[in-house]
Amino acid sequence: MSVSVKFRTAKQFKSNDIVDALFDKGVSVVWISQEFPCLKFGTFEGAIRGVEINAEEDGYEVRVCSYASTADYELFAESVNVMSRLTDTIGLIDDDEDSPVINAFVQFNKQWIDDQHKSSSSVVSALVSHMGKTITMPGLYGDICIGPKILSQFGLLGTGSYSKSKFRKLQDFLCLSQEKAASCEGTGTRMILADPDEERGNDLSISMIVLKDNQIAEFDYISNADVLCLADMDKGDFVFIPMEHAWKILSNEFVKLDELQFYAEEKLTVSEFREMLDFAKKHQPSDLHKDAVYPGQGYDESQNTFILTWNPAFSSAKLDAHNEDVGQMLTQYFNWSVWDYEKARYGDRFYLVRCGQGNTGVVMSGVFVSNPYQSGDWSGRGRVTYYMDMYPNVILNPDMAPMITTLQLQKAIPSFDWTGGRSGRMLNPEEAKKMELLWADYIKENSDKVDGVTLNMVNGRCEPIE
Repeated sequence: MSVSVKFRTAKQFKSNDIVDALFDKGVSVVWISQEFPCLKFGTFEGAIRGVEINAEEDGYEVRVCSYASTADYELFAESVNVMSRLTDTIGLIDDDEDSPVINAFVQFNKQWIDDQHKSSSSVVSALVSHMGKTITMPGLYGDICIGPKILSQFGLLGTGSYSKSKFRKLQDFLCLSQEKAASCEGTGTRMILADPDEERGNDLSISMIVLKDNQIAEFDYISNADVLCLADMDKGDFVFIPMEHAWKILSNEFVKLDELQFYAEEKLTVSEFREMLDFAKKHQPSDLHKDAVYPGQGYDESQNTFILTWNPAFSSAKLDAHNEDVGQMLTQYFNWSVWDYEKARYGDRFYLVRCGQGNTGVVMSGVFVSNPYQSGDWSGRGRVTYYMDMYPNVILNPDMAPMITTLQLQKAIPSFDWTGGRSGRMLNPEEAKKMELLWADYIKENSDKVDGVTLNMVNGRCEPIE
């Protein structure tokens, strides 16, 4: 999705040659990387991703990446024009002989910029909606994390969703975020949490908030990494949580820079830090390096499977609210009571079964994204109740969508009572394997029916993109 222009030339340039040429054209830039083989730079205001000029064996490449700002695209046109003059050659779009750049300002004009915005916005929105996870892109000063919550905040979540005015507001927001990243201190480190399984090789980058000698190490914002570490060096207490769950432990003094990064409006106190650390322990997986396998995507013996039951007639979760969640599954926070909590842990899988009156059967599946924790009794009867946070990969409206009914479940797995009972009972391995096969067939047969109203599904984790 990036756009590049290649200049095939034997001429050699110093970085100052390009700096001076842009300056002579009246273009003021800030340089992030000032030496070849890669120059990276942007304007003082309005930059998100910037522009790169790369020295290659047969010449130079000017590149701008997707989700760039208008200012980035305009700087790209200026840079192509300057390189054409310096090299005295005609640039080729994506190094294609059939796509010469005769006039950069004509070819990379306002309409072209609008088209790039629309294309990249629609692609990112569709990917996030389909995968249900955050996309990370390198910005001019720091990472840019685009996920369901930030897209929903600006009304851009959904496949094919695009609004020029809404996208411009998001771009303005990201510009301000990049400006803060340029002038502030983040929590990112160069340290890596090594995967003990060398064959798996899933090493994780770390953002770290540190307490030492009863003082919090200075930082202005929580910067992106794979995991956030809260490190109490005085007590030797360390907690690692996936960055996507950082928002759950933060106080109101933190505001969004994007989906995964947060700016600290006030200094974090020692007592607040220790409260965060204790609260974060319920969000620490036993194996940080392993992604949970969602129901319907294969059986993993290391995951236990739990059946959560839901009777809308008695539950605090009502049918109308559940049906609204079908379209909002990527931005909603879900948790549920678990009876067999002593057997449950972060990464285990669940199926939510509607019971009682009406259309009964499986209405949701997913994985637990916390360890069990005690909280108030949802029924108001004062019982000791344990809950777990949930991340669904499938959710459906039981009155509209095709479903696996309780009658079908009872026939396929008669050893388990599907008509009600305690919520959060664990299936034995044989029952769990049968349930996985049933659900895999259901997903295969109904994945083309996803409309965000009757049925919704997501398909895993987004990887970083250019």
